[in-house]
Amino acid sequence: MAGSTSFVFVPGIVSVANSWEPTMPSSVSFVPVDYHPSAAEQRGAGEPGDFTEVAAYRMLAKILNVSLAAAASGKPWAFGGHSAGGAAVYRCMDHLASLIAEPVASARAISAEGMRWLPAEEGLELAELFTRLAGRSPSMPVAAFSFEGSLMPCDVEGWAQEWADATKPPDGIEKDCKQPGSHWTWPMVKACSGCLCADCASSPPRQLASIQRWLELPQGPRFIYVAGAKSFKRNNIVFPALKSVLQSSGAPDDRLQIEEIPHSGHGMDMDAPAEVRKIIAAAFDSEQEL
Repeated sequence: MAGSTSFVFVPGIVSVANSWEPTMPSSVSFVPVDYHPSAAEQRGAGEPGDFTEVAAYRMLAKILNVSLAAAASGKPWAFGGHSAGGAAVYRCMDHLASLIAEPVASARAISAEGMRWLPAEEGLELAELFTRLAGRSPSMPVAAFSFEGSLMPCDVEGWAQEWADATKPPDGIEKDCKQPGSHWTWPMVKACSGCLCADCASSPPRQLASIQRWLELPQGPRFIYVAGAKSFKRNNIVFPALKSVLQSSGAPDDRLQIEEIPHSGHGMDMDAPAEVRKIIAAAFDSEQEL
């Protein structure tokens, strides 16, 4: 990873990050963020230290490590997530925005919360990364990507609350949890589902505020939302909401990029990996042309 162009990626529910590695351009180093059991499964959805918050701190640790390497090498980097992983992406956008605005105070606060909610070894790792930052803001990415990242009520309707309330796994979930490289458990799936409901069903959805804050960063990075054209029912709700957020932010139009992949559904890593690869490559190429 040192000295390379990097992409930090978190997958969706009951998925493993490495399934998305084929979507990466050959010049990009793939930095996976996977889910692991923790005490977060015992905390209520929407409460401090819940499943999404722990996932976001784990992603932030990878982001800060890549950011420090990028600051030394001058190489561009990006981060993103698919489906339920979008919830962690939006939280990390908030953390990075805070670290830009108030680097010292925010580093102290985020480090303390990470130590509180992460397993001890991971909390110490996050704290060490902030020590290495030494009061500086992290280097900024080319963009934050959301590949149909869970954002609004339309993303969780018809399944998430049912999974959160279920006493036993729906058909196929146990098999998915046991796929190679997976650390998912049924309690993790329930906790993740509950958190998605809490975040997406909030009024207004908290993630839209995170995106607006990202767009409001002076000369900040882009936000790139990628969707499959077959997800048109969702897209008809999400796309206008994102455009409204852009307008409210006062940011230039090019700070928000919406990409719709033809003939693809939600699983764009399987439906159209080459198209995903082109979008990621174009984001890095446009940065290098500046």
